Amino acid sequence: MQCISISYQNTPLAIREKAALNDEKKLTLALSESFRDRVKGSVILSTCNRTEIYFISEKNADFAEQALADVCGVDISLLRRYIRIYPDGKGEKHLFRVAAGMESMLFGEDEILRQVKEAYDFSLKNHLSCYEINRLFQAAIHCAKEIKTNTKIAYLPLSVSTISANLCRSFAVENAIQNAKILVVGATGKIGSATVKNLLSMDCFDITATTRTHNSLAATFPKNIRTVDYKERYSFVDECDMIISATSSLHYIFTADMLNEKIRSQKPRLMIDLAVPRDIDSLVRNIENIRLFDIDYFRSKSEQNDKLRQGESVSMNEIISEHLDTVKKDMILHEYRSQHSDGEDSETMKYIYRLKSSLSAENFKRAIGFVKEAI
Repeated sequence: MQCISISYQNTPLAIREKAALNDEKKLTLALSESFRDRVKGSVILSTCNRTEIYFISEKNADFAEQALADVCGVDISLLRRYIRIYPDGKGEKHLFRVAAGMESMLFGEDEILRQVKEAYDFSLKNHLSCYEINRLFQAAIHCAKEIKTNTKIAYLPLSVSTISANLCRSFAVENAIQNAKILVVGATGKIGSATVKNLLSMDCFDITATTRTHNSLAATFPKNIRTVDYKERYSFVDECDMIISATSSLHYIFTADMLNEKIRSQKPRLMIDLAVPRDIDSLVRNIENIRLFDIDYFRSKSEQNDKLRQGESVSMNEIISEHLDTVKKDMILHEYRSQHSDGEDSETMKYIYRLKSSLSAENFKRAIGFVKEAI
């Protein structure tokens, strides 16, 4: 399988935008005569960070580059400055690395796996795939899932919202707080809404969110959360175990003086400030029983996790190599059987299956060559 790729790794945003393909453009490219007649099957993956065409063909990749340039309306000479070509034998490994998040801007991130699945499903739906495409994409998706399960990648979140929610859960466990009460200010913003969704998924918090327009929150979160007027936020701080603030305000949302005035009960409290500029007065750290974490803490934690994820690359590559070897042997056997379906005998096939189970893909290919010569 071959692949041509334009990605964030070497391509500026202005070019990536031109090369981005919606479903209509994907079909236009895949069904164009100059492309369709040269491939057995294809999958087109297009995200904000990459546009890639995976295809099975005996031709070199020139026609695929031209097809992409045509559908994007970009001069081929400009596009070729940025296109990376993965020839047959390398395109397969690139797909597995992409699906596992190893080629992503955030190493090991999960979103790309969903996007790979959707790209493959689109190909199936529109009858653009073939046996080789099916086996390789199914194997790559299965491999990526195994990597998430058998490495530490899934336990090393990179997003600020996920790390924040995890900190809330750890704080609740550490302080034996059942059904902890959380006040979220700025819950309809990008970071705030992502954090609330992570908290809701944990199903162990009683969430109150401030809003200036009640309907905006109702439309954002399908599950029931209590909404209160933003102006009344200080009225709820005493009952809360945790407070998260993620607004775009230019001034403090919570000051040390007002919190000292409004807090009456003495209990451990966690305050999380995800805003820039900061929402919470840094002097809040001096208030007894309050632990305050700001955006710098979460960014630092994200960077640490990214480094730890990079350290998992050896294990990830080992899993990819194992899955690649298996799928390559499957395709070698499929090719053999398609060429010898009339002349198979059971003893020969038993021998071939024993070879398949004991040899690497490279050696299995050689062995099949000897078997063909002997028939």
